[in-house]
Amino acid sequence: MTNLCARFLKQSVLGFLLIILSNPSMGQVRNLETEYKFKRYELVLSSVSWDQARSAAQAAGGDLIVISSAGENTHIADWLQTQLSFIRSATSGVTNGGGAIYVWLGASDTGQEGTWKWVNDVRFYSGDGSTGSAISNRYNNWGSGPLGSEPDDNGFGGQDYAAMGLEAWPTGRASGQGIGEPGEWNDIAESSRTVYVIEYPRDTSNDVVMSPIFAASSGTQSYIRFINPTDTSGEVAIKFSDSNGQVLQEICRIPVSANYAGQLGMNTITQNCDFSDSDTTTLSMSYTSDFVGYIQHVVWNPSGGSLTNFSVCSKSAESINYLANVHSSKITTYPSRIAITNTSDTAKSFKLDFSDSQDSSLIVGTWDSPVLAAKGHGLYTITEIETDLGYSPPESGGFHYTVQFNASSTGGILGHFVDNLDAGVVTEFTARCASK
Repeated sequence: MTNLCARFLKQSVLGFLLIILSNPSMGQVRNLETEYKFKRYELVLSSVSWDQARSAAQAAGGDLIVISSAGENTHIADWLQTQLSFIRSATSGVTNGGGAIYVWLGASDTGQEGTWKWVNDVRFYSGDGSTGSAISNRYNNWGSGPLGSEPDDNGFGGQDYAAMGLEAWPTGRASGQGIGEPGEWNDIAESSRTVYVIEYPRDTSNDVVMSPIFAASSGTQSYIRFINPTDTSGEVAIKFSDSNGQVLQEICRIPVSANYAGQLGMNTITQNCDFSDSDTTTLSMSYTSDFVGYIQHVVWNPSGGSLTNFSVCSKSAESINYLANVHSSKITTYPSRIAITNTSDTAKSFKLDFSDSQDSSLIVGTWDSPVLAAKGHGLYTITEIETDLGYSPPESGGFHYTVQFNASSTGGILGHFVDNLDAGVVTEFTARCASK
């Protein structure tokens, strides 16, 4: 009996060792999902053609992956490397892709040879790897090395679909000695078979909704101010719809630098987000951000000469003690005034720190206000503040200031007002919307 038990135990251990040795993924964590910023992705371990992959992705409620930034590409490439042994067990190298392992991307140039377009209809690259270029500076990561540059159609045509390489190609070449490296893109034939990644729609249930926003095609001009008061760069993810709720663009990413308060006109936003608003007058903007900041909507009426704060949204932001896009003296038709209210029971002066809204490294200075009575207030023009500081805006730029209380000042509230000299009215510019 003892020998029988020992023999059984020995066979069990040997069997377990054989399982370990025969399974290259043993010890790895099977992780078929990941998230990056506002997107969720799923790796599907089925080796199929591009058309089959897209049909399956859409049937699952998503679409093939769209990559729009270096950060996103790095995140996806790193994640896929951790799953490489599982991927190898599901697919093999693509012959017309230098023998490397690939994963399908949601991009092709089937509509017009050489014009690469994502499945969300955003065109991002034109031409081949040797002479082509990005469209509107959009991100791309085609492979390029001593043996050639992608996309290249490989000399025999029909390579109309993008894929991310998970190893260098052609295989057998040392790193940096072939064409592409892991994480870079290649154009391969639709008949190729490999795995794919589904990108699911962004969850907009907790978005801030801002409306109405005047379309670029309307006579009234809307400007969106993106204000990031943090020390880390971030992004705002936006969905645009018309007045009937028809989605014009499901997701558009706007990068916002750290300590930045810039504005974009709807002409620029429409172009960068690659959608048409020619059939509508007003839009709704559903958005969120990966930083805690503010969004402000400013409307300029050319016919009446008025500039108005139009920040109507589902989630207002606390507006005291931080002002962005305060007009410098260079904006003569719409001069800014700053209001300071002393909420304390003691008369005091306040210190205000001024910096350039679009270049946070440009420190304008710290201004000392006149003494304000307890519960009193003061209203000051930017021209008089610039004079007190001995500061003149630079010839190039310097149109807007970011203004906040110095750390030594407490017990006050800031406000921002703009004189519309041509229209003969004063408008309030303190209110804004939360960024998330």
